[in-house]
Amino acid sequence: MNQLAIDFSAGRSLRDLGTTRTLETEADAWREDALAALRLFAATRPHFTAEAFRYEWLSRGKPGPHSHKVWGALFLSAARAGIIEHTGEYRKASSPGTHAHPVGVWRAAA
Repeated sequence: MNQLAIDFSAGRSLRDLGTTRTLETEADAWREDALAALRLFAATRPHFTAEAFRYEWLSRGKPGPHSHKVWGALFLSAARAGIIEHTGEYRKASSPGTHAHPVGVWRAAA
């Protein structure tokens, strides 16, 4: 029996490259401020979603990034840096623009 071998490492490499490029297009000051705020946000909650952090950030009058894709890049970057970790759980999104699709649940990394 001949099975097709799938190399997931190529996809992960392209994801990581895209994440890095997306985040690098944002101003250094914004990235540093958002990462520091995410670290504090994670430390004060047992678990949370990226949209909960985004809501908190924007409700404090902080500027949003130039693209909505930066939010995901910020979270993947924070996870790679050992600041947060995915719990393996998902919830339905609550913001209207996300159309109730599943979003990941995060927590501060141990």
